[in-house]
Amino acid sequence: MEDLKVIEPIKRCRLEYPTKSALFCSIYSEIVGNYYLSEKKICKFSKFNDFVYKEFLYEAHTGKNQIPIKPMTSDKNQPTSSCVYPDEDIRPICDAVFEEWLIRCVGEFEINRGVQGPNVVQPLSYLCVEALRFSNKIYNEEYVDGVFCRRVRWTTTQLHTKEYIKLYSEFNRDTTYRGPHFDTLLRLLPDVNDLVFRSLDCERFRKKLKFRYNPIELLSQVKLETSGGILPLASGNVNNPEFSVKNSGKKIFLIMAAIKEFDQYIRKILDGKDYQLNPIGVIRIKGEWRYFLKETGKKLVDCQSKAREFFIPSLLFLFLSLIFGERRKFETGRVIMIGMKSFMVGLMS
Repeated sequence: MEDLKVIEPIKRCRLEYPTKSALFCSIYSEIVGNYYLSEKKICKFSKFNDFVYKEFLYEAHTGKNQIPIKPMTSDKNQPTSSCVYPDEDIRPICDAVFEEWLIRCVGEFEINRGVQGPNVVQPLSYLCVEALRFSNKIYNEEYVDGVFCRRVRWTTTQLHTKEYIKLYSEFNRDTTYRGPHFDTLLRLLPDVNDLVFRSLDCERFRKKLKFRYNPIELLSQVKLETSGGILPLASGNVNNPEFSVKNSGKKIFLIMAAIKEFDQYIRKILDGKDYQLNPIGVIRIKGEWRYFLKETGKKLVDCQSKAREFFIPSLLFLFLSLIFGERRKFETGRVIMIGMKSFMVGLMS
């Protein structure tokens, strides 16, 4: 640690931040990551304190409506960075496809590679071909504004704290905002709901569907290899180190505990008893390939931190969705056909 009189200058460009709040947040976060107070003296960390830096930014970007509560499970839901790149074995295939595509576009011709070596200006025809070559776009990095950029990238590869904070701030919303017309909207909501149902031509199906509950049938509809989110239970070993209980992971590990809780939930509802449902959702950064083949300059730099977050609901919500799946399909009528099977389209007509 180092005792300082003043902190070092911090440089920021106002134009790079959408609001003054974002600018000040960036400055203060760097200050708390580098310095701390000890006995009324400014001291500098021996290395950048990433933990304090992230905690400051998370708190700064958290909506005022959000109240921190004690976690219900031991799952930390920490974003994890990966190391995924295009396989080099595919490069020859890309080059072969490119050359075939080029011949079809411009016909047979010989590429003049010019004189090879450092500090040599290559022929324009060669530079044009290399700029178009598929493998260069897929595998090579481009140096733009001090940043190495990839045009084909896996979204979670080498994600850093700044990318996490950027995503966190973009998806964080004040969910308790009501506005001046909330009471009026709340009063009109039943009538609006009925109007939507009539517009979707759902009236003809009213009271024609029977509620069916079959746990075995529900289990048969679940894709066990996909993510199951989080269950409100503790994880760990039970009596035997080889036997463990998981509260997060793929559905195959969680399905039995979830269906047992859901069965209790349904039976108590059918018996007219109260039951407290505690579903927990989890948000993950979606790992997927993204392609930025036309972007240039700052836009290409910004694309390097582009990613999507997706919400994984509790398995209890999945079971509820499957139970009311038939009714939901009819509710959409002939207007909303997203995800509808061809035989359902015939039923709706």
